[in-house]
Amino acid sequence: GGVVSSDGGLEVTARGVCWSTFPNPDVNGTKTLDAAGTGTFVSAIDSLKFGTTYDVRAYATSNAGTAYGNEVQFKTLSKLAEVTTAAITSITDSSAIAGGIVLQDGGEPVLSRGVCWNTLPAPTIKEYKTMDGNGTGSFASTISGLKSGTRYYLRAYVSTTVGIAYGNELSFTSAMGLPELSTSVISILTDNSVSTGGEILHNGGGTILSKGVCWGTRPLPVVNKDATTNEGSGNDSFKSSYKPRYRTNLDG
Repeated sequence: GGVVSSDGGLEVTARGVCWSTFPNPDVNGTKTLDAAGTGTFVSAIDSLKFGTTYDVRAYATSNAGTAYGNEVQFKTLSKLAEVTTAAITSITDSSAIAGGIVLQDGGEPVLSRGVCWNTLPAPTIKEYKTMDGNGTGSFASTISGLKSGTRYYLRAYVSTTVGIAYGNELSFTSAMGLPELSTSVISILTDNSVSTGGEILHNGGGTILSKGVCWGTRPLPVVNKDATTNEGSGNDSFKSSYKPRYRTNLDG
């Protein structure tokens, strides 16, 4: 606001404050209208940008023209940036494409942006994330290292000096894939029998119908061509004992 200490002998028809992001703001730009006459007045300035420096000065207008008061300067407070999460596409058993749009930076430079994801809701950047440049606008993110047949939760994020802002949360399920497993260490039981087994690391998003070990005299034995055991179904670990009768190559 301000104080019109003298009208100069003419009626004050308008008074208020004018402001700009440049020095010497005048009534040709943004301004308030706070009644007329002399004395003290208060002005409410709105529609300002976050984290922005403004110059402001009071003014009073009469038939003689417009007079301005001393110029003061202030900076609005910054706030968290705003980001929205883009649709998830190109979903495979181990990867997907996502991204987001940084709608505004809150008045501070964008330090980093990307997406974060996890198998639980409300993922944060402390878990899995991408880093896809900086600044406002759209960005794309490539997500990799997913487990097949698994439900994930994902949201875009943006980081500024004020803090981390997150976009809306989306969820998706990676495509089905082959199971993952490991072969146990082989133990020699007798001169013609051994013991081994396997551990199901991930079922690929499906149901384990059968499991066991296969063996033969050539590297990389496979089912339907070489000897096998059948240890039932399910995701639990299993043990297999068999009599190879000769030197074998074993695979789970």
